[in-house]
Amino acid sequence: MAAAMRFLRTPSVGRSVVALLSAAILLLLIVNVTTFVMIQRTAAFNDQEADLQATRRLARTVKIELLNAETGQRGFLLTGRANFLAPYNEAISEVDRTLAQLKQAASGDPELSERVAALERSAGAKLNEMRVTISLTSTGQIGQAIQRVRSGEGLVLMDRVRSEIEDIDLILSDRIDERTRRSEGSSIVTVLANALAGLLIIILAGVSGLLIRRYITELADARMDLDRVNAGLENTVRDRTAALTRANEEVQRFAYIVSHDLRSPLVNVMGFTSELEAAGKTIDRQMTVVETAAPGLIEADALTAVREDMPEAVAFIRASTEKMDRMINAILKLSRDGRRNLV
Repeated sequence: MAAAMRFLRTPSVGRSVVALLSAAILLLLIVNVTTFVMIQRTAAFNDQEADLQATRRLARTVKIELLNAETGQRGFLLTGRANFLAPYNEAISEVDRTLAQLKQAASGDPELSERVAALERSAGAKLNEMRVTISLTSTGQIGQAIQRVRSGEGLVLMDRVRSEIEDIDLILSDRIDERTRRSEGSSIVTVLANALAGLLIIILAGVSGLLIRRYITELADARMDLDRVNAGLENTVRDRTAALTRANEEVQRFAYIVSHDLRSPLVNVMGFTSELEAAGKTIDRQMTVVETAAPGLIEADALTAVREDMPEAVAFIRASTEKMDRMINAILKLSRDGRRNLV
């Protein structure tokens, strides 16, 4: 999480590319959701339109079946033969079934239910009128049946049925047209959303491509700069190594020369110190002889200087020369070690 926060806070091409890709993914998600919602709405409108079409077909079927029933009635009235009632009998059962389906389709819709109820009453009246004329004909009262048909009652009832069906058809047609417009509107919105999203994605892809191209160019330039810096650094290291090598060689030569030049006077000091020590011993022996022969001739300070002070001074000189000799040997060893390769 900390690395992600640092990445988001640091301005860079990578952050810009990630932001653009995130925007593209978010845009695709929005478009997919929008498309899904629009498709669902379009499907709902289409389903509603299909239901309305089916309801309109049911209303028209009622009219067709009533016409079939009327055809059977007229044939029976003209001929008196029962076989002409076959269309009538089929239409009666079909009308009842269709009206039941129409009532179920209109349930929950007050406006449509009112028109279907009116159609049911008109259709019932028409069926009753045909049933009466058929009954009269069946009982031999053909004249009365024909007279009733001529009265125009059946025509009025059929016109009323047609009027009710036309009202229902008009209501359903308006609703179908509205659903069609809304479905087409949803389709247009879906197409526009997809087209706009495609255009935006193309723009985001182009911007991402430009950023990546610029990043690659900057990376190549940075690599070239780094190569130049590395080349210069190698030359600098090589020059400084050569200078350090020369300085080391000079130090080695200086140490060798210094140690050699210091050893010469040190050897002299050490040699004369030995002679001084030998001379002090000789003087001490002579003073011992004189002290034995004539004690009054030797002063006590002289004896102290010869027997104590001189040997002590010689010892100090010898210790210092030995220390200085060890230091010179160490310098020589250091100069020789400087010529060895480091491992």
